[in-house]
Amino acid sequence: MRRSREGARVNFVAVDVETANWDRASICQIGWSVVEDGEITETSSLLIDPQDEFDPFNTGIHGITATDVRGAPTFVDVRERLRAMMNARPVVSYGLFDRAAFDLADDGDLETSFVTDVPWVNGQRIVRRAWPEHFAKKYKLSHVAETLGLNLVHHDAESDARVLAEAVLMAADVLDMTFDELLRRAHQPLTPRAARAPQAYAPIRREGSDEGPLAGHTACFTGTLTLARREAADLVSGLGAAVSPSVTSRTTLLVVGTQNPGVIVADKSSKHLKAEALIAKGQDIEILSERQFLEVLSPFRQPGRCPPDATP
Repeated sequence: MRRSREGARVNFVAVDVETANWDRASICQIGWSVVEDGEITETSSLLIDPQDEFDPFNTGIHGITATDVRGAPTFVDVRERLRAMMNARPVVSYGLFDRAAFDLADDGDLETSFVTDVPWVNGQRIVRRAWPEHFAKKYKLSHVAETLGLNLVHHDAESDARVLAEAVLMAADVLDMTFDELLRRAHQPLTPRAARAPQAYAPIRREGSDEGPLAGHTACFTGTLTLARREAADLVSGLGAAVSPSVTSRTTLLVVGTQNPGVIVADKSSKHLKAEALIAKGQDIEILSERQFLEVLSPFRQPGRCPPDATP
């Protein structure tokens, strides 16, 4: 029996989902790994009928087709099984994508959704704090598995969940923390404020190109994205757009993620408000949600490429 120090038992469920398309509600596979008293006691997965179309891009990533899920249960059909499996344990997912997918697939009804019954933890934050020398900047699950010597079949939900569970257990040992301490550490800065490198806060800029479907555009991002901000910048830059850290007279695209309630006015960031003011003055700026942004990019991206663990 593995325990973190002071004898505190380690109990949680690691989960991962794959989706049929860019709609997070279109779950087509759920994988999980149950940890009890510091040991993995169950690892399994289910194919799910998303009752939605399969995008070839997503199928190219995980290999699941509409034929594979024919006759499979829907998410609502397995809701109670999932609730029982979680059994009030903390749920660990790698990034924010999976929590949102569960919520949306459960019809987004927070009054009846079991998603809010348990605490959710971002496993990326645990891994990066346990091994900052390896994962401070590069922390895709495939890189984590390779670095830690874990066997991963990436974008198979069962394998992803198992590797996540193994990585979290290793992190508890490396940090010599109780599980409650580990969860608190996950919500703290990667390094103490005084030790943070100035370049960590460097504004993200990318030069534009004369070639590509977004040539001539200048993009800006605001709010929290499921993609890493630098990854999003690299995506649009690869299609010809320039990227600016602020809204200016050159801005043509503003991608809006989740806002921090502590720094917004009327649910809009300062960048969002400035863009609207410039639009009112006649500047041509298109404001997109992250989902709309990903839909715009989807036709131009290659199968097999995916945001860093904003996993379809």
